[in-house]
Amino acid sequence: MLFEVYKPKQGVRARLVVLGAAAVIAVFGGRWLYGELIQKPAAWSYGVSFGVGLVVLGVAAWLANLPRLVDLLIETESELKKVSWSSRKDLWKSTWVVIVTILIMGVFMFTVVKVVEQVFFRTGVLLRTSESEREARSAEPWPWAAGDALARGRAAPPDDAGATDT
Repeated sequence: MLFEVYKPKQGVRARLVVLGAAAVIAVFGGRWLYGELIQKPAAWSYGVSFGVGLVVLGVAAWLANLPRLVDLLIETESELKKVSWSSRKDLWKSTWVVIVTILIMGVFMFTVVKVVEQVFFRTGVLLRTSESEREARSAEPWPWAAGDALARGRAAPPDDAGATDT
């Protein structure tokens, strides 16, 4: 036989997960490759993308049948069967605890930022700007735009800055 499965009755779920992950990688990788080859003739692009996808699946099937990897997958699956999983009710309780904690921390962090902001405004570290100043700033070109100094109404430095007339 060309392809004989090592320990065929053991670790079936784990092998299917590995092959499923490889299939997802093959599909998305083939789609990406097709996008890269879109300028080529359509038949060629489809053929290469499909061929690479098949090669990825073949390599994954070969890897999922290596004795060391199969033994690891079998042991992993048997250990997962021993795990005491939480009930659905406990899972919902834990999820709500996490959501409420995140919301409380978000409100706390927002409050701290606003308090620090007010302290900086009142001590003069930050200056308040009027609405017209903010609009004027948003109308300015980006600092790295060409002619930035001229756009703000300032004279650009001369090209021979630092040179002396003799």
